Amino acid sequence: MLAADVLSEQSPWPGMRPYRETDSSFFFGRESEIADLLARTNRSLLTLLYGRAGLGKTSLVRAGLAPRLMGRGFFPVYLRPRILLDNGGDPVAGVIRAVEDAAKTHKVEATGSFDAPSLWELFHRESFDFWDANNRIVAPVLVFDQFEEVFQVLDENGAALPRIKVLLESIAELVENRIPARLAGVDLPNSDAFRFDMSTSDYRVILSFREDYLPHVRQLRAILPSVIENHLRLEPLDGQQGRDVVQGAGKTLVDSKAAELLVSSVGHRAGLLQLLAVDRTGVDPADSALYELVVEPAILSVVCFYLNTERQKRGQPTIDVSLVKLKKPEDIFSEYYRWAIADAGKPVNQFVEASLVTRDGQRVLYPVTSLDAQPAAVKDGVDKLVVRGVLRREWFGGEERLEVSHDLLLRPIMEAQRDAQREREYRRARTRFAVAAALFAFVLGVGWYVYTTNQRTQEERNLREATTEAALVASMPSPSNSEMARMIDGVRQASTPSDRAKALDAVLHLAVSLRDQTTTRALPVLAAAYAQLEIDRHANDPGAYKGVVDDMRGIMGDACRRSLTLPDDPAVQWLKQHGGIPAECS
Repeated sequence: MLAADVLSEQSPWPGMRPYRETDSSFFFGRESEIADLLARTNRSLLTLLYGRAGLGKTSLVRAGLAPRLMGRGFFPVYLRPRILLDNGGDPVAGVIRAVEDAAKTHKVEATGSFDAPSLWELFHRESFDFWDANNRIVAPVLVFDQFEEVFQVLDENGAALPRIKVLLESIAELVENRIPARLAGVDLPNSDAFRFDMSTSDYRVILSFREDYLPHVRQLRAILPSVIENHLRLEPLDGQQGRDVVQGAGKTLVDSKAAELLVSSVGHRAGLLQLLAVDRTGVDPADSALYELVVEPAILSVVCFYLNTERQKRGQPTIDVSLVKLKKPEDIFSEYYRWAIADAGKPVNQFVEASLVTRDGQRVLYPVTSLDAQPAAVKDGVDKLVVRGVLRREWFGGEERLEVSHDLLLRPIMEAQRDAQREREYRRARTRFAVAAALFAFVLGVGWYVYTTNQRTQEERNLREATTEAALVASMPSPSNSEMARMIDGVRQASTPSDRAKALDAVLHLAVSLRDQTTTRALPVLAAAYAQLEIDRHANDPGAYKGVVDDMRGIMGDACRRSLTLPDDPAVQWLKQHGGIPAECS
């Protein structure tokens, strides 16, 4: 399995799963992004973090930002909108419970009760503070991971709109420091619960989401003006950052040449605009090529995990150049797919190959609601593949869709499609082969009779030709059978030996071209037998048929090699008088 549950000095890369807080000592390559995100969080109540799927937003926050927040007087509270909104309860109460749980996790003590009707009232209450184990006041950072789920839940269930509105208004009250509407203009009771510090801002909010939802988030500015002010877009790694991921986490496990080769094998050259934006000030010329690479962090982590596993299996102290050259990244993903899909079960194999990838290798956005019509084995298998990172659920066009998670997984799926197609063709051809074999046996029987009795009457020749033609057409896979019938008509209508030779050559080549598309191996032999009959019948100019005879020799030699015909068959013996029997039939 390409994922490590617990990281260590000997297993420092997580593979398919994101980094966690406990993995912070193994998280490298994002130092500049961590510093930027930390500075934005420190100075602003609201920070937006967005980027393409798979670039590591969750890893950046949990393994990169969170440990540094604690040193700045903050502690993280991780929130998922779907969990807050799907249960039909009060999402604000769900956030407050999460704050209370996070305080316990980080050994932070609250000076007051968590009983509050809104987030603003909880955090602005004069008597309410958070203290850490070192007797310092600390503040919570509400991290709404996958914030796009707010819009997805609304698309999925319009009845969730009131709860979504309550959640968004609560966030707006915090980051805009706006008194809740129900408290404005009323006389508040003289009690601790209603004594508020209007100037305090001992909290922060981070909204993390996929960048294709940026327009949706910006539309919230009517109630949340701050959404247009403080953004950080997460980009892929460059080659230098990729090398930091490899050598920073791997330390002595990877030598420098192997690290550079590994990053180069995973990365690809940046586009023109990206290259123009590269700041090469102070860059060592030897590292210049690395800065021109774009590296997907998820792919890099998987490849590092795989190669490290191979290192451990072989008992090697380091990942060296020879180990990096062992397999290409696409081969590693192929191996992982085959393992994951085999363990998920055959029904889900067929579902993925038939429903999630087209024959030309395009990913399909499959409606999740359509899974209800699938057998339980398929639904269970899909859940396994989502956990393993092979499949993912995404929202598109107002509907949750299922898709293959990465382009590198398309190759093994297409290979599986081709294998399945060959198997289907084999089963279909078995029936056709039985018919063709019977006809072929009849043709050879007639031919054998003619050769042994030496009675080559016109009637017998006509019978042999008609039978062979019928066998050829019957044994062809549809729709090529109609093409074969047309070519046979061309042989009949040819007026000269040269034209007939060309028409016979076309018959031979069509049969040979279909040899690998069907298990009806009699096709080339039937074509050769038909060509033999026609040459015998119209052999006014033997030189005109030389190319056809050479083709027949090759076909019959291949048939003998595959044990599809025997050296004493009439069609083979016929070649004795026309240039000799093929070596394979001797």
